[in-house]
Amino acid sequence: KIQARARGMADRKRVSEIKESKGEGEGDAAAQEGAPAEAADAPAEDLPDLNDPDMENAALKIQARARGMADRKRVSEIKESKGEGEGDAAAQEGAPAEAADAPAEDLPDLNDPDMENAALKIQARAR
Repeated sequence: KIQARARGMADRKRVSEIKESKGEGEGDAAAQEGAPAEAADAPAEDLPDLNDPDMENAALKIQARARGMADRKRVSEIKESKGEGEGDAAAQEGAPAEAADAPAEDLPDLNDPDMENAALKIQARAR
């Protein structure tokens, strides 16, 4: 981030110097039209080396962040669409209450001798 900010500051400074050298009397439209032509005339020394491993790593990081943002946005949209499809918040809050009222048949019998033996084996292994 620090390097990006420094490059941005240097570029903005260079642009302001170019605008000043062209003259303050010209409009912004003329300055904007001239900028692409000046960029095309820039020497190759000012351009970054795209085969540099650091540049490749930076490009990968930028791409990964962009993909991450897109994926997070997609997940939030899916969550919103599921929330709208299931009903309002009161219906969603009612679901855990129904699970608490579930019959005890689904839960294991803790007084069963087999369950006690299994618990003892698990505890012995943990020691």
